[in-house]
Amino acid sequence: MSEINNNLGHWCDYCQCYHSSASCFNPARKMIAEVETERDVLHKQLDELKSLGVGTYFKNENDTLRKQLDIAVEAMEKIDNWTKAYPLDVFQKPDRKKARKLLEDGGMTLDAITADAMRHVITQVGKYATDALVEIERLTKK
Repeated sequence: MSEINNNLGHWCDYCQCYHSSASCFNPARKMIAEVETERDVLHKQLDELKSLGVGTYFKNENDTLRKQLDIAVEAMEKIDNWTKAYPLDVFQKPDRKKARKLLEDGGMTLDAITADAMRHVITQVGKYATDALVEIERLTKK
């Protein structure tokens, strides 16, 4: 975050837009890349163990770990896809000052609209994470 505009919030160098808080949702893309890299490393290590003939136990563990990692990456990919759902060429940035005035004239606030939108977003992100964690836990108990 490099600049603050009192009317618009914090400017985000990462996604090139203003946020009402100092955080940006788009770092999900970076997290996905990190998870995918870690998954690839673990898959390679598991393949090496398997090639050493360490037995059925490790094969079963290998399969479970692969499935768990794939579930986690799939959840992260859902989040990443959502970050691309509202491209600027289709949904231009609004004039926030004008929107704030219009909303306040109608008895509402831009902050309330923003908070409601963010609650929706974070609830869905939480659902993706919870669903993945439940599925991973299910695989662990097998």
